[in-house]
Amino acid sequence: MSAAAAELETEMQSPNVVFDPLMSAPAPATSAGKSFSDMEVLPPMKELVFAPLPPPLPVPEVSDPPQLAQFRRKEEKPKVQPREVAEKAIKEIKTVPPQLMIYSILGAIVVILVVAVAVYFHVHSEDEDTTATPRPTKATTSQPVAPSPAPTPLVTQAEPVPQVVESEPEVTVRQIDRRGANGRKRAPSPAPVAKIPGSVQIDSTPQGAQIQLDGRGDPSWVTPFSLSGLSPGQHTISVSKSGYSTEARTVDVASASRSAVALHLTSINALLVVNSTPAGAAIVLDGKNTSRVTPIQFAVEKGPHTLVLRKQGYLDETTSADIGPGQNFQFAPALRALGNADDIRNVGKFKKIFGGGGDNVAGMGSMSVRTQPKGAQIAINGRILDKLSPTEFMLGPGNYVVDITQTGFKALHKVVSVEKGGKVAIDEILERQ
Repeated sequence: MSAAAAELETEMQSPNVVFDPLMSAPAPATSAGKSFSDMEVLPPMKELVFAPLPPPLPVPEVSDPPQLAQFRRKEEKPKVQPREVAEKAIKEIKTVPPQLMIYSILGAIVVILVVAVAVYFHVHSEDEDTTATPRPTKATTSQPVAPSPAPTPLVTQAEPVPQVVESEPEVTVRQIDRRGANGRKRAPSPAPVAKIPGSVQIDSTPQGAQIQLDGRGDPSWVTPFSLSGLSPGQHTISVSKSGYSTEARTVDVASASRSAVALHLTSINALLVVNSTPAGAAIVLDGKNTSRVTPIQFAVEKGPHTLVLRKQGYLDETTSADIGPGQNFQFAPALRALGNADDIRNVGKFKKIFGGGGDNVAGMGSMSVRTQPKGAQIAINGRILDKLSPTEFMLGPGNYVVDITQTGFKALHKVVSVEKGGKVAIDEILERQ
């Protein structure tokens, strides 16, 4: 056996080493032996021996985390059939109130309208932007740059920097057409004329009326009055006075003009003309003191009124009247003087029997007062007597106001006149309240 065969047999006996004998053999010399291509019979191929695979490693069982286990449980849920879902949705829709459905539909319509209006205005604004007149720009004018002078060979100069001229914006001049719709040229607007304030002289009948100009007034504006500094144009002037109707008039005030307005006021209330003899009597109207004294005239409302004239030392004078609108009522009584209540003298029983005093008192008269029931209190011109009824007393001539009062009965008020040497008797039956 040759050395090559022995070596091949040795390699085949080694089960764990796999190699090619031809590749591992030493390279023969070029001058001796044959090449691999020159061999007629190829050497026998070596049988390939593979090492057995190692046994598979055991795979440890890994438990799923709780999140993954929950997710898998969710996936294991049975799928809901589409038909069941549709039937459930229909039942839910049927439970919705019809009003809520109508409101939902109306809300959807309103939203659609709002969106449509917004889109319309957006498109309209874009159209206006595209059709807007472009801004005028000035024409671009280019100026030639002067060439730099040739350099002098003896002197070294820096090259001049070319001057940069900014282009001016282009200006578009548009001619404004002053012609109207009919093709005629419009007249140029007149130059503004300076406006000078005017004045108005205001008077009224009767005078003393309050003035208002264009709804505003001042306490000092009382007719007759002159309002100055009024701007040219129309102004409304109104005058008013208590007891008279309000009158208004529109006045056209020209520049630097002077106007005059006279208004006649119509009385809407009644007019009272009150006088007395002697004068200075206080006036009480409908039970209220007016703080006025005679002689005077003043306006009152139409209708019935009660007028009382009161003066110290005189009897009250009273009258009543129903006055219509615009009527005048005159009242001028002669006041009657009151007698002196300080000189009252009582008459005793003995004087009545024997005739002492009484009529023999020079210049005096007598007055007797009897009432049923007895015991009434007596006041003469506001002076309360010491004795109760029945009683008799002497007093001087004149007019007297007699007031008789008793508890539980109505009061009596009388006016009597006593003459010199005369007798006045008052005999009254009192009425219960």
